[in-house]
Amino acid sequence: MKRPFQHYFIFLIFILAYFSSCNSIHVKSIGNGFQTWYGRVNNWNDLATTREEIAACHKYGVDGYMIELAGCKGEPDNQWTKTWLKDTEQNYKQLVKACRINHLWLFVSIVNDNMGQHKYGDKQPKLEQVMPMAQQLAQIVKKYGHKNIIVQPVAETQTASGEYFQSYCIQELKDFPLVYNGNAGWPTESIHGMSYIAVHPGDINDNIPAGAFTISDNGSIIRQLSINDSYDGKANPQTLIKWATHVKSCHSPIAGYYAFQRHDFDPDAIKALGKVK
Repeated sequence: MKRPFQHYFIFLIFILAYFSSCNSIHVKSIGNGFQTWYGRVNNWNDLATTREEIAACHKYGVDGYMIELAGCKGEPDNQWTKTWLKDTEQNYKQLVKACRINHLWLFVSIVNDNMGQHKYGDKQPKLEQVMPMAQQLAQIVKKYGHKNIIVQPVAETQTASGEYFQSYCIQELKDFPLVYNGNAGWPTESIHGMSYIAVHPGDINDNIPAGAFTISDNGSIIRQLSINDSYDGKANPQTLIKWATHVKSCHSPIAGYYAFQRHDFDPDAIKALGKVK
């Protein structure tokens, strides 16, 4: 006959195992089957919408969520300030939590090397002008851990400042899988310290290098994938399915769709991505 303390011990082991399984994060391995990701470059600080999108990704079988960390919008005169940095950290913390609860990859592009070029209405300073604060963004990513996080230090690396920040992240974020997006968004091979490459095609029919992540972070393809040929419109679900299927046929492991300047929830886009497996 078992003694009472043995019953309590077995019960304790069961409880610990239960909570351990609840806190574990299960994401699909990169390269273990095709994946689709959804996200937004900017406007991801609207956490109510972001949480709704993340829950929809989980529901409809989309594998990851994407942001540009420096794209956390604040007031126009508040960007790249200490207050903005603090708000960005708090929003990022909540975003990481939501993705972990829903077992999604979180693809974090920290900065874009187009900063300061005034593309698409961009009013940000050049990267070289805010390098210390950009480094603090990298430290925010580091602070909240590497589980289910993939980091692209610089989107479309093309300047000396972009290369410098990239090297900084290779040193500081060694525990994270890192993605190289050099050659202004179309690299042909990775660099030392980075595990993957990502490409930004300009057309939905562009052939993708095998093994490269495919991200629709280009003005032309954003409009092609839109239902109304715009930067902020809803996606055209059928065109999105066709594009993701083409990306898969090129042996790219991931098709990532960016809702570029869109503010509102677009569940049909997420449903469409979830259909391509």
